Amino acid sequence: LSIISGPNRDSKLFYKIEEQVPLIVTALTKESKGKSLKTRPGVFQLLVELVTVIPGCLQKHVASFLPGIEVALGEKNTTSSLKIDALVFLRVLLQHHSPEAFHPHLKAIIT
Repeated sequence: LSIISGPNRDSKLFYKIEEQVPLIVTALTKESKGKSLKTRPGVFQLLVELVTVIPGCLQKHVASFLPGIEVALGEKNTTSSLKIDALVFLRVLLQHHSPEAFHPHLKAIIT
């Protein structure tokens, strides 16, 4: 997948993916807080791809993913690879969104 920017932002594909973002967020938020250790890494990997392809697409949804990240990083039975996937997602999220999206959530991100 390549980053959709510049002239590609006008493509039909961009708009089709972008209008699916709220549905994707709803489904993946639920899965990111779930108990399945097989599903959660895939959730974070899919989110990394989504944010990489459409930078800023989760601007309005940052708060939705913080509990899932906290669960992945805080549970004792979480694998180290899941923790790495969660941290990679957080890094990509911070990299591809404006700082203002994170201001209300800084306390949760830092602790």
